Amino acid sequence: LAAGLSPTQRRAVDDKFAAEPTEAGLTLTYRSPNRLGAFYVALARRVARHYGERAEITIADGTLDGPFCVFEVVLAKLSAIPVKEDVHVG
Repeated sequence: LAAGLSPTQRRAVDDKFAAEPTEAGLTLTYRSPNRLGAFYVALARRVARHYGERAEITIADGTLDGPFCVFEVVLAKLSAIPVKEDVHVG
């Protein structure tokens, strides 16, 4: 997540995120007073969809709108049926 940043900026990102591989996928830990857990979950789902996969995300600890959240991510292939984008422009 911190590629291309200065060492000081990289430490700030490293302090906010931790990633551990699991047998089924990945466990991500997010810590930040910015409370952007929901944003990162939405981003993970959108990136997975872009690459033809579905991100199944379970909140293992904390809350998406709090300063601390642990979520487990498992990727699954999307079906061959096109999925309608859930992006709305208002």
